Amino acid sequence: MAIIELFFIILKTIILSTIYSSIILLVIKIIARIKNSVVLNNILGRKLRFWLLTHFIISAILFFLSYTYSQDTGLGDNSKIPIGFGQTIQNEDFQWTYFYPDLTKTEPNKQELV
Repeated sequence: MAIIELFFIILKTIILSTIYSSIILLVIKIIARIKNSVVLNNILGRKLRFWLLTHFIISAILFFLSYTYSQDTGLGDNSKIPIGFGQTIQNEDFQWTYFYPDLTKTEPNKQELV
């Protein structure tokens, strides 16, 4: 299941970075028509190279961000939802939902909400 989710994350990253890098190239093209800038004309002289570079950079950033705290999905390990301050609501066995109010606690206890 985790491999399928990883495949969809990579596919989503590729699609989004293609769209974003194309928009960036289009904006640079529009600005170059308005202003005669040597830098922008050099960029437009190497469109494919610039587009591939921005595509790679945006892909790397989006892929990295998919594993940060705000985008944490568990990637097949278990279901968890980040709720802030490094805390999560977890559903490890897909039956009970656990909330750990303190990150130092790893065992279920009386303060745990089930």
